[in-house]
Amino acid sequence: MVGRAAPARTRRITAQTILLVFQLAHAVRRKIKNRVETLALGGQHPRRRIHTDAAPNHWAAGHLPVA
Repeated sequence: MVGRAAPARTRRITAQTILLVFQLAHAVRRKIKNRVETLALGGQHPRRRIHTDAAPNHWAAGHLPVA
């Protein structure tokens, strides 16, 4: 049985790796596209960068919420 399990495990690992590669490639393409959109082209002023920072996490800073 060990002989049959090895190819199946290899296929699963390969499929997961390929999925991860596609996800990372998509994220990188999106990041590059967003960065290119902020560049100044043709003598124009650069566009403001869109900040997608989340609201500050007061728990991480050690603050307790006021009830």
